[in-house]
Amino acid sequence: MMENSRDELTHVSWRKSSRSQEFEDCVRVARIGNSCAISDSKDPDQVMITLAVKDLRHFIHSICSGEHDLPLP
Repeated sequence: MMENSRDELTHVSWRKSSRSQEFEDCVRVARIGNSCAISDSKDPDQVMITLAVKDLRHFIHSICSGEHDLPLP
């Protein structure tokens, strides 16, 4: 995880899923050089995390592959 100043993150272009256009409860991401900032759109002033692009890609791949799925009861 990397740290960025609040000023740096207020001037970025935030994106969210096109499937959540009518809802405000979603995760949003912004590209900052070789990293991506991630925040909660319903509470944008709260803590944001920043990951290297390669780490975010790995995390998304692990989610899509089911690596973090909970076992069925």
